[in-house]
Amino acid sequence: MITRRSRSAVPLLTLLLCLSARTQVREVKANAAHISGTFVDANGRPISGVEFISRVYPGAEFPTTSSADGRFESRVEWDAKKEGTWYEGIARGFGYAKWQTRADLKANDKVDLGKIKLDPGGAVSGRVLDHTGKPLADAFLRVVDAAHSPRPVVFEKKAGRDQVETFDSGSTKDDGTFRLLGLPSGRYWIIAKHETTWRDATELVEVSAGKDVPVAELRLDPLPDEYRIEGTVLGPDEKPVSRAEVSTPEGRATTNGQGRFALYLSQLPDGPLDLRARVGDDRFDETFLNNVRPGSRDLVVRLGAMRELHMLVLGPSGKPVENFGWFVGVDKGEISSHSGVFPDTHPSGRATIRVPDFPIEIEVDAPGFNRKTLEKLGTGTLPEIVEVRLDSPAGVDGSVVYSGGPVFDCYVELVAADPDHLNGVLGEQRSGLFYGWKGTNTRSDALGHFLIPSDFPHMTY
Repeated sequence: MITRRSRSAVPLLTLLLCLSARTQVREVKANAAHISGTFVDANGRPISGVEFISRVYPGAEFPTTSSADGRFESRVEWDAKKEGTWYEGIARGFGYAKWQTRADLKANDKVDLGKIKLDPGGAVSGRVLDHTGKPLADAFLRVVDAAHSPRPVVFEKKAGRDQVETFDSGSTKDDGTFRLLGLPSGRYWIIAKHETTWRDATELVEVSAGKDVPVAELRLDPLPDEYRIEGTVLGPDEKPVSRAEVSTPEGRATTNGQGRFALYLSQLPDGPLDLRARVGDDRFDETFLNNVRPGSRDLVVRLGAMRELHMLVLGPSGKPVENFGWFVGVDKGEISSHSGVFPDTHPSGRATIRVPDFPIEIEVDAPGFNRKTLEKLGTGTLPEIVEVRLDSPAGVDGSVVYSGGPVFDCYVELVAADPDHLNGVLGEQRSGLFYGWKGTNTRSDALGHFLIPSDFPHMTY
């Protein structure tokens, strides 16, 4: 039994584990897992050429195709800072219905999905054009199952989404064509919508197993002018900014090489809009324009300036702390924002971050130490070095050894006999072990050492 002590670390503990000793420090860039399986038909015969896409956090895709024996294998990767990830796998093959699975993955998982029987299915092909006959690339397609949804009211002039349930979806290629694989036998409508157009739909489509059903071309009419907002995004130096994202609650757009954008609204609002502009890195600060009228032209949006803040993080003894992250709160009067990074390695305890030219508040998060909030920093020139002195942690401290040697990267977790830390105030007492409190686990370092700070004083583990 381990008793947590407030404000100071518990004396060193030695855990004797039946594990192989690992003393080499390894650099982990990403967590990974392996997915495999075999596609077969109703008679158990293997299916080749099935397109299988695996998706993991934060939406990364890993495609593969089944071989002649129906077998497929896929390696998926995600951020090493995340212990696990959600997982989605989708299979499509001509002559078969779409197959889909979801699961949770942990690092180094090897998941064999076994034999996957695909039901018969077909496909629908077609083309989407604008009102002049020009192909529309990246038009969004929705498949509506007539057996479960009424006929969609899409032939009226509508831009936004309706309440019809979507059975499947897709998009058009550069030449405006599309092919929707994996539809079970049945009757469907295909709805098409481009950001610049109204939506429209095909007539009722009858899909049969093993058939590719062509549909008539869809010609989409353009949205009225009031559905479009145009302008230019500039930096603090008055130069155009490319690849900036401009967004409203009703749509978004990206600037071109000249800083120009054309944003199309999915719905026409009742009044003025708030518009936001930002870049995907830390070159400039985001900015907002209020009371933008739908249909506005030649807007000028100016991004804010950024400053460099040089930070030095030290422990209680004055020794540099090299593993830390931070949260930055920005005070913009009526608008405030927060951002940050997870703890990572920063040699010699030094890091340089870019912050907006507004009052800011910074909190430093270093594993093994209490979080530290700095005094608010104002606008203008920042100190040459912002020194952060961390406090001694309160938590459980120990080491993991095997046969007298340290064990690296061993998972260590605090386990409480009773999860109710308010002595029953929150509910009846429960028996058994309780796992999974945030912050109650860690991994040992190259010397086998671990330290688990805890937010709950006076607990027994």
